[in-house]
Amino acid sequence: MSAAAKPYRIERLQTPPDISDQGHANGEIVSRLIEIRQLLEAGAQGAAVAAEPVQGERTEIIRMKAELDAVAYTIERTKQEVATLHLTDANGREISRTSDELGAIVAGTEGATNAILHAAEAIDEASASLIARLKGDEAATARDIADQVVRIFEACNFQDITGQRVSKVLASMRFIEDRVNRMVEIWGGLSALGQAEIVLDPDLSGERALLNGPALSALDATTQAEIDALFD
Repeated sequence: MSAAAKPYRIERLQTPPDISDQGHANGEIVSRLIEIRQLLEAGAQGAAVAAEPVQGERTEIIRMKAELDAVAYTIERTKQEVATLHLTDANGREISRTSDELGAIVAGTEGATNAILHAAEAIDEASASLIARLKGDEAATARDIADQVVRIFEACNFQDITGQRVSKVLASMRFIEDRVNRMVEIWGGLSALGQAEIVLDPDLSGERALLNGPALSALDATTQAEIDALFD
């Protein structure tokens, strides 16, 4: 039996590879491709997840800006209204003058009521004297006068109730005036409000625009003595 011939080196190089080894290599390539694909998909998902908070923050910023714009607009409108309250009057005393007018109502009503009561007391004394001196129908007439005087006394009780109600309104006006004055100070005083646009009353025209009413003692009005001195 002859020995098997030894293959040459060139023959060994030209021998096709084992099919089992080739399948193993292809499997490794497929596995690597699958891993790469999984990594790419994970990266895409991570980018999408990261984009969601950014979009949410952007939406929140837009909402906050809208709210700040609304607050700024409200503040500007408030300054405009306060400027209208202060600057439509020559001395910036629109609210203060209203309070002074209410105070003048209380004082004027009280003075008039006291005058009525003093006159009624005098009439009551006179009617009592007539009742003592007169007789018959004349005495009855004097008693009727005395009864009417009693009704005057009873009616004058309105001054106490009205005075209390007006005083409450006056206290509220003073409180509002103090709060508005503090707001003016916060915004830099009347000089700063002078830059705000004033909203004029559309109904304040014609004779109504000229109606100032009686002068108040609290205002620096020209007295009659000062007027007379001009002609001396």
